[in-house]
Amino acid sequence: MKNIFFSLSLFFVVLNLNAQNYDVRFNRTSVNCQTRQVCYDVQIRPNGATPFYLAGQNWRIYWDATKATFVSGTSVLPTPLYTPYTQVQLVQNANADGVNGTLNFEANLSFLNYYMDLNNTVSGGILLPAGQWTTTSNLCFTVTQAVIDNPNTCIEMVFGRESRTAPYATAYVEVSRWLSAGVTTNSTGILYDDMDATDGDQACFDVVCALSDITIADITVNEGVGNATVQVCIPAATTAPVTVTLNTSNGTATTPQDYTALSNVLVTIPAGQTCTSVTIPITDDTINETGESFNITLTNPSANAAISDGSSTVSIIDNDAACNAQAPVISGN
Repeated sequence: MKNIFFSLSLFFVVLNLNAQNYDVRFNRTSVNCQTRQVCYDVQIRPNGATPFYLAGQNWRIYWDATKATFVSGTSVLPTPLYTPYTQVQLVQNANADGVNGTLNFEANLSFLNYYMDLNNTVSGGILLPAGQWTTTSNLCFTVTQAVIDNPNTCIEMVFGRESRTAPYATAYVEVSRWLSAGVTTNSTGILYDDMDATDGDQACFDVVCALSDITIADITVNEGVGNATVQVCIPAATTAPVTVTLNTSNGTATTPQDYTALSNVLVTIPAGQTCTSVTIPITDDTINETGESFNITLTNPSANAAISDGSSTVSIIDNDAACNAQAPVISGN
């Protein structure tokens, strides 16, 4: 009789597990361009009409190592309808084979094995209700390239082995299968990963965050020009404006005698552009003097930028000729 239940239970488990597909979705939860870190929630939803019981599910995420590295971390899952309460561990898989310079990280959903009684009732594991996004985990990575507003940043999903252990008296049934992922994306940057028959598909998407290195160069200006024009630049155009605060300070040139000071000026580089100009009035006096200079400092970059070179020196070339007065010469007899 035990052998009959063993055979029937094996058929039941295989039929239900292999027939049930589910979707995996990436939702971007945070972007910190100062630390170059981007985080996503990973969610799972059965795409069939019946609930899905999840236990021992693993998946691996590949990322181009030249563009990003993952940050290991832990995220607590929502309380399941069935025990146990569990966590998702995001750890680097040091033993994984690298492909084309990729790094292999593995997210493990470590649930206790569930079993079915003779009435096919699940008494352990996690129940994913049909049509609902339930299981989430926090996936973070640190971008290593200078600009992460890049549509050529790619992620490859490969789903790992899923195991089930169903005890029946003294008999145990082990059921395993490989899952695979196909990936699509949309203009909002949300990454959807739908189960299908292909494996190792890549998704390329725009993180919508330009970690732009803001710079400002030194300039030299003739006093007679009337204005010093400096450019605040980033290396590549972004999809959102980049802002930074600009202040001037005295050097050998002082305000207001030599130039007009600027204080807490908000400088904006518009979306789609790489530079913007800031004009500082220069005083054209009649005093003969040596060359002078003042300083510019950039602070408080917007969240989508970082300051690479935030200091500039503006040198002023004097345009007043020296006056060499001579005493009149009086000659007489």
